Amino acid sequence: MRGIKAAAVLIVALTTLAGCTPSSPVPNPSAVASADQATVAAIKWEGGAKDPKLDLKTPLRVNEPTVSMVEPGSGASISMGQLVTFDSLVVDGETGAVEGSTYGGATPNKLILAKSTANETMLGAMRTAKVGGKFLYVVPAPANDATAAPTDPLATPAPSASKVLAITIRSVENVPNAAEGTEKAPDPALPKLTFAADGTPSVVAPKSKPTDKLASSVLIEGSGPQVTDGQTVAVKYYGWLWDGKPFDAVWGVSAPEVVGVSTAISGWRKAIVGKKVGSRVLMVVPPAMAYGGAGQDSIPPDSTLIFLVDVLAAY
Repeated sequence: MRGIKAAAVLIVALTTLAGCTPSSPVPNPSAVASADQATVAAIKWEGGAKDPKLDLKTPLRVNEPTVSMVEPGSGASISMGQLVTFDSLVVDGETGAVEGSTYGGATPNKLILAKSTANETMLGAMRTAKVGGKFLYVVPAPANDATAAPTDPLATPAPSASKVLAITIRSVENVPNAAEGTEKAPDPALPKLTFAADGTPSVVAPKSKPTDKLASSVLIEGSGPQVTDGQTVAVKYYGWLWDGKPFDAVWGVSAPEVVGVSTAISGWRKAIVGKKVGSRVLMVVPPAMAYGGAGQDSIPPDSTLIFLVDVLAAY
């Protein structure tokens, strides 16, 4: 996602969901997967709905992220691009100690299902389960024997100390495909936009010189909560250079981009914080608040950037 992120990697809603991959090929991946599955299937989920407990043999170790479905659930189905609310209990597989829990009244986790927010194992588990479903998700720790090349190139890497998550899906909701709310008059000082019949935007290249100040205008004001710094947002967006040439876009029927607000370029972050979910925001970001003299990919050095952003969800 060029032009918005300040770093190469998106902030994932729950960093404990990220797995790791051995640096050396596993000679018999099916056998390793079977062993991991048996290890996770042996974990017993006990306790009540508000105070679950896990009975597991420590140290519990796996080679790859592994799921065991406890109850599939009987509520609504779950699809990519939806916002899932869920509880999680996190247990250290090495010691069996509880590291955190949202059960019993704490604020639950939220996650928009996208390839940028979770690995394929977690995404598959979420899409297999339904609302009310419960499953175990075990992920190897990132720095351990599984990331080092084994002495014997034909040997299977040693399993890793793992994190064990007991997950219950509370609810699921659709993320709008576009901004929804009250239309506002555009700021005449900002670049003018045109929209094709299918809703695809274009910008009329400004005749004036690029500005060195951040400017933004709400074109559609949503009715949702205000975005705060540190949140994760789901957005559709278009980005143009000052001459009107597009350099990046996630728009239309495509799944939204999921962005950690604190990871964005400073101009984008300042323009989006405080805006309401559901809003469409036009912004002009000067080089000093974007990529300065370095540029990035198809963005030349010292470029003033124009963005149109639909803020579809925040959590």
